[in-house]
Amino acid sequence: MYNEEGDMGKKTKITICTAIIALFFGAMNYMIHNSGTKEASRKQESYTIGDLSFYNDRILYVNCWGGLHITDYCRLVSYDPFTKESRIIHATNGFQGSPIYSWDGKKIAYANVELKRDASNICVMDADGGNQQQLTHDYNDDAKTTDTPTGKVQRVVYNAKPSFSRDGKRVIFARASMKRERIRGYGEMYTAWDIFEIDLETKAIKQLTNYRFYEISRPFYFSDDKRFIFSGTDPAMPGLSAIKEMDLREDYKRRYQDNTIFIMDGRNNELKPAFTYGRWTSQPSVTKDDSILFLAMTNDMDGLPPKPVNYDLFLKKGGAIMRVTKNQGHIRYPSISYDGKRVFFNAYKEGMKNSSEYIVNNDGKELTEVAFPVIGPEKGSKVDH
Repeated sequence: MYNEEGDMGKKTKITICTAIIALFFGAMNYMIHNSGTKEASRKQESYTIGDLSFYNDRILYVNCWGGLHITDYCRLVSYDPFTKESRIIHATNGFQGSPIYSWDGKKIAYANVELKRDASNICVMDADGGNQQQLTHDYNDDAKTTDTPTGKVQRVVYNAKPSFSRDGKRVIFARASMKRERIRGYGEMYTAWDIFEIDLETKAIKQLTNYRFYEISRPFYFSDDKRFIFSGTDPAMPGLSAIKEMDLREDYKRRYQDNTIFIMDGRNNELKPAFTYGRWTSQPSVTKDDSILFLAMTNDMDGLPPKPVNYDLFLKKGGAIMRVTKNQGHIRYPSISYDGKRVFFNAYKEGMKNSSEYIVNNDGKELTEVAFPVIGPEKGSKVDH
């Protein structure tokens, strides 16, 4: 990892062994970093869940124990990578996906995932784990599966990727309406995503987009609390035939080269990227002053062959765009701190089995490798550094 001038910065090593495995990739749009151990006579797995959030000096992550498709126990943990202080906020038998702080740091939103019920619902609680509330109540116990020429399809309501409005009165989130088999037999995925919001006082839910995106990122409100930003791939529209949907998606790619970042307001939702920068601009997150961190493919701008594909992070402040990393590899789960000073991301290179998490200053300097503390598999276990 480098900044634009190739300055390595100060790279601090914190030792941990993490192996990447995919858990419902594309379904929950997050990865799980696996470090295995043995307890008693059966194998346990410790997982650190991706799609994390970064509130100035605190990172939220989830540590779970269990098998690939079954969890015995999960904890939502707040971790300060600079002081190494960790605190268990909440414990449950289900996943607590995509956790994120409110803009004032007083509350946390997350998706409570119940694998056995094929359900994911948006919840909020105080930053200390108290006053837990479930905001959506969607379950798919009786959902029917349909065989189609492209594989099995199931209609669902699956809620994920929440974030708060700036005034803390609403939560914006993504909802999938379909679960389907992935192409070439790579398991199942949730798809047909759109953006919704819920009023925390009235609990009223409002749909903000209607494009059934193939995949989607976490949405964020801007400081006006009206416009929101997200990235979505392969948009479609209700009522279109399969052929017309394909035509719409191919036309979009021809026009915009897979630049997929949208800024909408729930009313004037033009299907046009907010800005273009190379190819595959995606995964935006925002700061308090509305600067935008985003991911983009960098093979062309670096004069490299098309494969292996390389991605890097960029920061857009007003009309100026600055390069934050020069990774020559893959980057996932980027997140910028609310104060805009630091960037968190996961990176790996082609052919490597392990990936690593990093924090870097917004100018690309002082790169620091981060390892999340692991918590034991038993209830009541403390954080292990």
